[in-house]
Amino acid sequence: MADHFLALTPDEIFELAERASREDVAVAESPLAPLMLDAADLSSYRAVVERVTEVLTQQLELPSFDEWLELYRKDRSGVEARLLGFWRDVR
Repeated sequence: MADHFLALTPDEIFELAERASREDVAVAESPLAPLMLDAADLSSYRAVVERVTEVLTQQLELPSFDEWLELYRKDRSGVEARLLGFWRDVR
């Protein structure tokens, strides 16, 4: 997740957060949407980071924790290679 987030430029981060929030508003205005759905408040950096993290989680189609744990138990090296990408030594 961190690798994908940090690959975005600051402009891309804010654009992604704003676009996702606009889509939330469009969904919330639909007669089929639950009334409690609100767009994210993007007035703080923390809110932007949270919103972009939600979007990236959906885009990356991350497994549930139980699915991840099963994969990890079957092949730790395959999971760790992806998990530790942010902390890899660059040589």
